[in-house]
Amino acid sequence: MGDDGENSECSEKKSRVEESDPEPHRIRLLSWNIDGLHDLSIKRRTQAVCDIINKEHPHVVFLQEVTALTQVILESGCPTYQVITGGNEEYYTCILLKVDQVELIHHQTLPFPDTRMMRNLLLVQVARIGGLPPGVHDIWEITGQRPEAAYTWDMSRNDNLVFSGKFRPKLRFDRLYIRGAEPPTVEPVYLELVGLERVAKCGKYPSDHWGLLAHYNILSKVKSLASKVK
Repeated sequence: MGDDGENSECSEKKSRVEESDPEPHRIRLLSWNIDGLHDLSIKRRTQAVCDIINKEHPHVVFLQEVTALTQVILESGCPTYQVITGGNEEYYTCILLKVDQVELIHHQTLPFPDTRMMRNLLLVQVARIGGLPPGVHDIWEITGQRPEAAYTWDMSRNDNLVFSGKFRPKLRFDRLYIRGAEPPTVEPVYLELVGLERVAKCGKYPSDHWGLLAHYNILSKVKSLASKVK
């Protein structure tokens, strides 16, 4: 009886989550360097990051250059997310997991002994969606290589940093990769940049980097939706 009750409760919770999600057949992942090292309008810029996260409601968020100050803003500004940090000194990475949609199993921080920039690896194990076969793919490439979504650090469009000289560098610093399962369980279908609008009142962008928001189809749910349409 206890197991039946737990299963019923889980089913009801899953149903409520799917009803509140306009795209229950998809997984959304956001990766963003939020430039927490520069003090200029830091509170407004970080709140703008929170606003974008709450608007796009990704299931998982990877953040770089988080500081103690910006972590507090993230925790208060994104109350529906569990915040897991990769450090607590100067600047570090954070992973945000959507509460009731992504279950945390385990996390650990792996130090890089020879780093000169306080680098480490924040490893988080969550709800499993596939296996570990070979074949890692760049999501920007397999979703069409749209030029408008290529450069995540683009000084020709983003003027948060002062850059002397006429040359304005742009690079694809931030990237997302996928290693698919066999048989496939998810399919990357779209990759877009976020943080392209200036923050009101301060006139700056949320970060000197654009964020990457990836959309994945959950193939089993897409198939189920297709069968209902027929």
